[in-house]
Amino acid sequence: MLLEIVRYRSKFGHVPFNAYVEKYAPSSSDKNKTSEKKVKTLLKIKAVIKIVADKGGIGVGDYTSALKGYDVQEITIKKSGRAIRLLYFCRFGKLVLLNGFDKGVPYEGGKGKKTEKMIEEKYREGQQYYQDFIKNPGNYEEFD
Repeated sequence: MLLEIVRYRSKFGHVPFNAYVEKYAPSSSDKNKTSEKKVKTLLKIKAVIKIVADKGGIGVGDYTSALKGYDVQEITIKKSGRAIRLLYFCRFGKLVLLNGFDKGVPYEGGKGKKTEKMIEEKYREGQQYYQDFIKNPGNYEEFD
């Protein structure tokens, strides 16, 4: 089942998914190698999102997982010892991208509790965006 891919947009015009992926946008101050890595990461993010949408958004191999206690799901993309996490849900024939974050090695340098706290915070944000979207299903923009 092919789903239309969209990005959640708040009533004030904020698009959390865009805010997250902006860090992967090449800038004129980047060195060539850095710029190439950013472009590759963006292309991988788009490719995985498309795969998930093309397969109906749920249970897509190693890429997706349900979040216990939340109405949103997670896409995981592995990247250089880190994991890119993208929160989304499927409704109304759409795969709605909510927000994203990077998860490093969980217990590197004793940062396990901080990492877990940050993850829970991002999950709660995603849940809030989900609830806002359900109340206002027109709050989105197309994914390109």
